[in-house]
Amino acid sequence: MRRWPFVSLVLIPVFLFALSCGGGGGENSTPVERLAFYTSTTGVGDMSSWVEVSGSGLMGLDAADSICRARADAAGLSGTFVAWLSDDSDDAYCRVHGLTGKKVDKCGQSTLPTSAGPWFRTDGKPFSAGIEDLTASGVIYNPVAADEFGSTSELYNIYWTGTDDNGVASNDNCSNWSDSTTGGLTIYMGATYGTVTRYTEGVYISWCSYDNPLLCLETGTGNVIPAPADTGQVVFITSVSGTGNLGSWSQAGGETGILAGDNICQEIASTAGLSNAGSFKAWLSDSSTDAADRITSDGPWVRLDGVQVAGSKSALVNSWLQTSIAVTEEGDYRWYGVWTGTLEGGTRSASACSDWTMGAGSTGESGDTSYNDSANWTAFLDLGCNNNYHLYCFED
Repeated sequence: MRRWPFVSLVLIPVFLFALSCGGGGGENSTPVERLAFYTSTTGVGDMSSWVEVSGSGLMGLDAADSICRARADAAGLSGTFVAWLSDDSDDAYCRVHGLTGKKVDKCGQSTLPTSAGPWFRTDGKPFSAGIEDLTASGVIYNPVAADEFGSTSELYNIYWTGTDDNGVASNDNCSNWSDSTTGGLTIYMGATYGTVTRYTEGVYISWCSYDNPLLCLETGTGNVIPAPADTGQVVFITSVSGTGNLGSWSQAGGETGILAGDNICQEIASTAGLSNAGSFKAWLSDSSTDAADRITSDGPWVRLDGVQVAGSKSALVNSWLQTSIAVTEEGDYRWYGVWTGTLEGGTRSASACSDWTMGAGSTGESGDTSYNDSANWTAFLDLGCNNNYHLYCFED
């Protein structure tokens, strides 16, 4: 079953960021390091009821933007922030450019604006390379897991968005963010532990009465984020997929079970021109083997975009990943389901497609490439082995 734990936010202080965060937003303002954060405060779908704007007369998107500004002011952030939030009239994509209207109408401009961002988190880590990368390619370096004060927490948090991964309004929005009672809706929510599409439509909830934060983005054009350059052993997700009968994959090389998974990883790494291709192993468990025991090296592991996923084997199996394993051997950012047979902590699941020999009539544990929390990246969903899923491949 899907795992959507809803818990209250507990902030764990970390040292604050040391960035030059500049003043006002707007398309033509001088580039600085623009920031992204989720609010440490929460509220229901009626934005006018939040404590930051209560009694102000502000409603809907205006109230949400005021909430973001209030939280930025509380943290001493000097930029102009808006909520990553859409309604019937305005898409979040346009709003982060300091504009109104719909993306399909080019936000009221002669050409579609594309200059918003890039954004850093308030703890200094890069979030996304810019609005086009964020909405068209799902390029997220690190999930937006820091609040306005630069505090992070290994806890599940979801925030209001009403926005799909193109930056466009979804169907339901709590009556343009003025309702706190209606249920039976499908309201798009983002996840602080999600990347690719999950940053904006990672969870769907049905009630406007839930208490959730907001995602706040600084408007204007930001400095280009330097290419990430973490070093270590490579980890990727396969661009190809297949059923839970791994021996049936064309890259299996005549092997079956876990050995077929390793062959698949090695063949794909070799085809992609990765060095040390013969050392790659699939992140798989079966009835007699734990995935964690199959990995013998101590990392660190980095994605092909140069972002570190885990600094050590202990970090890999005992804590949250630093970011999701959402990059293929071809360098593409993808939200995929991945065969693992592996539970949180790297231990075997009871579901492994009959030791990865059955493509139907059995079930297999799978992970989700868009999450970095300790459970969902490896144990998100138990599903039928006839599905076409991908593999995680670790250099070992």
